[in-house]
Amino acid sequence: MSWIDDLANTEKDKKHSEAKRAEIRLRKHELIQERFPMFWKELTKQVDKDCSELKEKLPNCIDHHIRKDDLPSGGLLPSGGFTLTCEAAPPLRTLSVQPNIEAECIDVSGGHINQRIEMLIAGDNTLVFTWQGKNYTTPEELSQALIRYCRTGK
Repeated sequence: MSWIDDLANTEKDKKHSEAKRAEIRLRKHELIQERFPMFWKELTKQVDKDCSELKEKLPNCIDHHIRKDDLPSGGLLPSGGFTLTCEAAPPLRTLSVQPNIEAECIDVSGGHINQRIEMLIAGDNTLVFTWQGKNYTTPEELSQALIRYCRTGK
């Protein structure tokens, strides 16, 4: 076999590998498109529940009270997002949380931040959200992280 044959085989392998990676990316994108709407619905319910429970169980601790306001829907999801507002003042902190399914992320902004919660598919096909160096796989975990961030900035 000549060096030209070796080069041709290397290029063939490279193209096959690129095609395989593209196929994997497409499958992961399809899984996110399929699974995210249900996760988003559960997340918004969990945030509602957590905000209500904080007020109920800590009625005299306004530092822990977070108000959730829904934003109008503008796309494929039933909810266009929501804002979280820490009711303690000062400082009044509001966090906007909006799904961006096409970019495979959730946009988080408010005050001096503009961040993304990245959506990934793990090896076991689990939907994983990565934000501030931590991974979240359940609506409960992500709700807690968002509410804590709104309340403390951390």
